[in-house]
Amino acid sequence: MSRRKPNQLWRLFLCPCLCLCVWSPVFVLPVPARDRMRHGLTLKMPNYPSQSLRNIQRQAALGLLPQAMASVEDGLKQNSRDPQLLFFRAQLREANDDLEGAEADYRAAWLTNKLEPDETMHAAWELNHFGGLKTCLDICNQMVKSKNIETSARAYFIRGRVRSDLKRYPDAIKDYQESLRLSPDRMSANMELGRLELNAGQYQAAVYSYTRAIDLATVKEQQRVADSLRRRGEAYCKLGKNKEAIDDLTKAIKLSPMQSELLTVRAEMYKSMKENDKAEADLKNAKAVQKSIDF
Repeated sequence: MSRRKPNQLWRLFLCPCLCLCVWSPVFVLPVPARDRMRHGLTLKMPNYPSQSLRNIQRQAALGLLPQAMASVEDGLKQNSRDPQLLFFRAQLREANDDLEGAEADYRAAWLTNKLEPDETMHAAWELNHFGGLKTCLDICNQMVKSKNIETSARAYFIRGRVRSDLKRYPDAIKDYQESLRLSPDRMSANMELGRLELNAGQYQAAVYSYTRAIDLATVKEQQRVADSLRRRGEAYCKLGKNKEAIDDLTKAIKLSPMQSELLTVRAEMYKSMKENDKAEADLKNAKAVQKSIDF
C-alpha cells in the first residue's frame, strides 16, 4: 500500500483553509470589524450621489463615523453651503446625540433650496422625532404646498404630529384629515386621527378612523391592528355599544396575548356592564400574564 508523503498531507490540510480565507471573508473578519458593520449608520442618500458622497456613505455604513465626519468637514471647508454635505453632517450629528447641531445643519441644508423633496421630508421626520420642532414646522409649512401629492400628504402628516405634541389638537386633526384627503391609504394617519378624535370625544368619527386603519393593515402590522382594535373598543364603549367593544378587545387579546393591559381594559368594560365574574377573571389573567413577563 502506498503512503502519502508528509508534505502532501500538509497540502490536504492547508488548501481548504486557504479557500475558506479567500472565498469566505465574513468568517475571518475580526470581531471589531463585524461590530462596526452591525452598528453602522445608513445615511439618507440623494438620487444621484457623487463618488465622494458614496465614499462617506460607505464609511458610515461600516461604523466609521469619525472618519465619515472628517470627510464631511473636509468637503465643507471647500464649500460651506454644500446642501448634501450639510445634510450628511446633520445625520452624523444626530447619531452622536448633538441634536442642536443636527437641527442647525438640517435647517441650513433646507434653506439652500437644493435638497430633493424626499431628503427634505426625511429631515422633517427626524426633526419631529428628536425635538427640532421649529425647523420641522417651517419645513412642513413650505412642503404642504408641494405640487407632488405624496410629498404634500407626508408634510401634513408630520405637521399633524408636531401640532399634537404641542397640544394644538384641532389643528392637528385638520392636518391629519388633509393628509388623508390627499393620500387615503395611510394607516398611520388614520390611527393618529382616531386617537385625537377619541380624546376629543368624537367617538363615532374615531370608530370610522380606526376601522379604516384596521382595513389598511398588512400581515406584518398585527400589533398595530391590536392597538387599533383596543382604541376602537374604547370608542364603542363610550357610545354604549358594549357588545362591539367586548368583541374588539377579545380580538385584540388574541392578536397580542402577552399585553396584560388589554385584559385590564376588558375587565373595566365588563365591570361597566355589571358582569363582575368576567371582570375578575380578566384581572386575574392580567396579573398572571404580567407576572410571567416580570419573571
